[in-house]
Amino acid sequence: MSGRFEPRPTRFAPIPAGGSTACVWELRIHGFERDSFVTHVLDPVGGPDLGAYLADALPDSPTIASGSC
Repeated sequence: MSGRFEPRPTRFAPIPAGGSTACVWELRIHGFERDSFVTHVLDPVGGPDLGAYLADALPDSPTIASGSC
């Protein structure tokens, strides 16, 4: 990964320890969190519902349970 945006990356280099990274197994969690925030805080007709946002939970998933980073 180059560490900077390149529209068509041609060079890749390791990210140094402590650099910005994400585990592929966490992507499902990040996606759920984003969708929940949009649904309950940014998009509701009656205004933000923080209680519903905080109560929302990702269902158990074998994909998440089996992953390790």
